[in-house]
Amino acid sequence: MKQAQNLIATNETQRAFNSWFQRAIQSVKNTRISLWVAIAAPFSVIFLATVTFQNINQTRLTNRFIEQSSIRLLDALSVSSKNSLHLFLEEPFRIQLEIGHAIANNRLYTEGNMERVYQYIHNTYVKLYNDKTQISVLSFGSEYGEFAGIRRENKPGQYALILKDDSTRQKLRIYADETPSKLITEFRSYDPRFRPWYMPVRGTGQARWSPIYTNYDEREDITMSATSPVMIGDRIIGVMDADIKLDGLSHFLRNDPLRKNGVIFIVDSHGQLVAQSTPGSIVAHRDGPGMPGQRLSMAESTNASIRAASATVLRLRDQENASFDINIARTKYYGRITKYIDPRGIDWRIVSLVPETDLMGDARDQNLLWFYLIFSLAVAFGLIGLIAIRRVIRSIEKVVAAAKELTLEKQTVMIPATGFLQETKALAQAFNDMSERLHESYQAMRNQQDTLTETLDKNSAMLLDIVRKEVDLRELNEQLEARVTERTEALTVSNTALRTAIAEAEQKSAEANAALAQLKEAQSKLIQSEKMASLGQLVANVTHEVNTPIGAIKSSGSTMLTALKEGLLSLPAQVRTLETEEFAAFEQLTQLTQRPPAVRSTQEDRKNLREIISQLNHFGIANSAKMANMLVQCQAVPSDIELLLPILRNNRAEELLKMAYHISTSISCALNVNVAVESVSRIIFALKSYSRQGQSNIQTEVNVKDTLDTVLLLYGNAIRRGIDLVKNFADVPIIHGYPEELSQVWTNLIHNAMQAMHYQGMLSVSLWADEHNIYIKIVDSGPGIPPQIRAQIFDPFFTTKPVGEGSGLGLSISRSIIQKHGGEIVIDDSIEKGTAFVVNLPISP
Repeated sequence: MKQAQNLIATNETQRAFNSWFQRAIQSVKNTRISLWVAIAAPFSVIFLATVTFQNINQTRLTNRFIEQSSIRLLDALSVSSKNSLHLFLEEPFRIQLEIGHAIANNRLYTEGNMERVYQYIHNTYVKLYNDKTQISVLSFGSEYGEFAGIRRENKPGQYALILKDDSTRQKLRIYADETPSKLITEFRSYDPRFRPWYMPVRGTGQARWSPIYTNYDEREDITMSATSPVMIGDRIIGVMDADIKLDGLSHFLRNDPLRKNGVIFIVDSHGQLVAQSTPGSIVAHRDGPGMPGQRLSMAESTNASIRAASATVLRLRDQENASFDINIARTKYYGRITKYIDPRGIDWRIVSLVPETDLMGDARDQNLLWFYLIFSLAVAFGLIGLIAIRRVIRSIEKVVAAAKELTLEKQTVMIPATGFLQETKALAQAFNDMSERLHESYQAMRNQQDTLTETLDKNSAMLLDIVRKEVDLRELNEQLEARVTERTEALTVSNTALRTAIAEAEQKSAEANAALAQLKEAQSKLIQSEKMASLGQLVANVTHEVNTPIGAIKSSGSTMLTALKEGLLSLPAQVRTLETEEFAAFEQLTQLTQRPPAVRSTQEDRKNLREIISQLNHFGIANSAKMANMLVQCQAVPSDIELLLPILRNNRAEELLKMAYHISTSISCALNVNVAVESVSRIIFALKSYSRQGQSNIQTEVNVKDTLDTVLLLYGNAIRRGIDLVKNFADVPIIHGYPEELSQVWTNLIHNAMQAMHYQGMLSVSLWADEHNIYIKIVDSGPGIPPQIRAQIFDPFFTTKPVGEGSGLGLSISRSIIQKHGGEIVIDDSIEKGTAFVVNLPISP
């Protein structure tokens, strides 16, 4: 019964809402506006729309003109800059090639003597190429480490000689002018073969541009070099080099006649500045004396326009001739990025920025002024039109007022037929005619009043009929209540069936929970299986890692035993026969054997050997060549020979030298054993750390850096076989988690990376943190993951490895572990070669 009452109440509410809605619609329909509004409103709307459209169209045309002008100017500026840059760089490249060919063809180079080389370079540079101001240094470096070059000084026509050969005692010296007279500075350890301009050419044997680097002199200019190999036959005898200071690039950009108020700058493919047309250095300040400067990135530039365009340039740097526009300090700039690529070693981007004022001047302001003028005239004409409309409507309003007076039952109402429009006069005359006819109609209506009275009587009879129909309606309501009762009983039956269905659903839910528990147990077993597989991989690597130091210990022990048997056991008997001076000399010889092994070049070793042989011959020592070899093995140098003469003149000199050599060998072997033992200790400590991590399901403090170091140490043997490991670890905070599970993630990712590279290539492991997360990035130089399967690599049992080499669970389990820690593991698509996985872990739980 209650449900029936609710249904009736709902129906009453619906009827009330429908009634209100009908009244609202009728009210809107009955709303009337004045003629003034009906005419003035459309007129105003049309006026405003016309002016707005005119402004929009003018603005669109202006913007189109500016865009077309910017395209033409940027095209011209880009082509001009690219051609100028090509001419600026190509001359040094051609010049150093020609000089290098001349040095080879004329056989100007002689080992130890660079005089003919620097004389030829000096004459060629000063007489033929003095006007090539972009060349700062023209030089030649030999395969034996000598160097000769001419450097352009700041004063016009002044040059400095840079020389390293036997005449400078193999030290790099920089002189004040073109002759080896007044010395400016000296460098003892300079070797051109290991400079950035020498090594790429030495490795490839091809002419190329060097990377940008800092010069090895007192100026430490930021420089790039055009280099080529100097060859006689198939043998490289040295490398020819023409240096270009980056300041020179900036000068020619500033002098571009098309630039006006724009900005031109050059960046490499990594976004670091190479040159810029604006004042200011492209090099950061040094941190201390002797520390070379570092090139700035675009975002670090001293120019605000370059900093503002940096993000856009980095985003579009790989596109060919990309265009863009940006707003800088309320000024719109149009930009163009042009690639400048030289297959000999240059991958740059020329970026041109042109302000809108260079394209249009004050045209936009003039356009705005004309718009205000046109708008003012349009407003004036619009007001005149509205006044005219008002005068026309005023005549119509008089007709309306007269029509209202007719409702007061006056006999007649007449209005004057005046006005300046023919239509309003005709309207007044028509109203007067209507007034007279209404008077006549009024009289006729009085005659019809009696007839209406009779009609009212008939309507009363009709009202009685309506009352009868209302009684019938009440009977219909009673029948409706009976039907509602029947419907309530049917709902009760439906509720019973619903309760039965709910009970069945609860039973199925319990069955689903049981199946879920079984699934979790199976998942746990799979994870444990994957852990055992990872442990097996680590055990194999640890076995190799431990075998290496054990082999070193075994070899060193065997060598020490041989030394004891062959020399040291007979040492006391031999020493007892020595006289005082001979014993002192022998004691000095044993001290020499304890020197740390010197790191010298082959040329230096041959030079020492020749000098020792010469001294032995001078002092009359027999068998000088053999004795000199034994002295070199005992770490002796020419200055030690006079101190060792008493022992060298002894009849048993050769046996005594062998004993000293055995002492040196024993000391070296003992050091090798110590190093091997320390290596084994580190491996055992790392293995213990890996095996003892988090053995429970309780979160503990985790040092992510230690877990990464542990896994890398256990894989040390595999890495040393051919993998170049790059570690970039920053200090990160301690987090809470499960150390054993995180170590399993690093094990899976590092092992997959090494397998992908076939244990040959580069492996990069990085660790850093921000305010909220710790990030771990593992990159390999393998073939990478094809795009079509990247969406599947985290799926369980999906693997690209041959049957028997992978279960397809490593990455799936790794992602589950990272998600368990509240983190995320993704593939970094930004690298061009190889595969990069990035893991982020929240710092706060």
